[in-house]
Amino acid sequence: EAASPYGESPGEAMPQSESDRLLAQAFAELRDEAFDEAVAFLTEETEQAVADRFTDESPSSSAERERHADAQLSSVRFEAGQYLETLEQALAGQDLESLSEEQLSETLDRFDPQTGEMTPAGEEFIGAIVRKAKKVVKFVANTAKTVGKVAGKLLGPVLQRLKKLINPLLKRVLSMAIGRLPAALHPAARTLAAKITSEALEHEGTYEASTPTNLVHVETLAESFDAALAEAITGEATGGYSGEYEEPEYESEYESAEDGRALEHLAQAPGALVDRIR
Repeated sequence: EAASPYGESPGEAMPQSESDRLLAQAFAELRDEAFDEAVAFLTEETEQAVADRFTDESPSSSAERERHADAQLSSVRFEAGQYLETLEQALAGQDLESLSEEQLSETLDRFDPQTGEMTPAGEEFIGAIVRKAKKVVKFVANTAKTVGKVAGKLLGPVLQRLKKLINPLLKRVLSMAIGRLPAALHPAARTLAAKITSEALEHEGTYEASTPTNLVHVETLAESFDAALAEAITGEATGGYSGEYEEPEYESEYESAEDGRALEHLAQAPGALVDRIR
């Protein structure tokens, strides 16, 4: 299980500043296993939609696959943006600090979006974003009481940051969905993975294997998302956040933005080699 970047480890000193303490608290509050699962489900559904639409692995279909995957995710992107805009506008003039936890929950529940026409994975992802936004609002409201600030002034920039984080997250979902190994090659890949794992265990004692259908660690992607959001909350509360936004790359140990389709090109290589030999 991946260690939290803000977790406590043997010999590690506890955060010294109030900012560090608040950052660790915000990150712990935002982490949600259900969100990780929603991102994984959305990736799998997008991958399946592309696989059903395109059966060939020719290089000429790469752009079409990407456009199809993007279209598959467009409704999710739109619904998430609409919900967060509505929530931000509705809460802008409210005195959140005076509400009890139950009253705040009832207020937030009134803005839950209707997602009946979305795909199952899209609906689950929007539900995860709604839960994430509610956690943000409640955390900001509680934090505002302790730091002596008005929650409404803190909340707007944080919800805007959450909205801006959605698109790069979905870009990584798209990259993961179209860059995975084709289903026809899964059996051979599993055999190879088992052999590599066995050899690694013999020589090194430890090895974290990745299956052909999960070559990018979704939990790492989700943790990066939560870490960026926690930094926005902490920065607004302590006055250290400039409001400038830089799109995160969500890099992982398995792939980078530049070579995310390496497996796709690998799948195409045997056919290209045969054509050249012929």
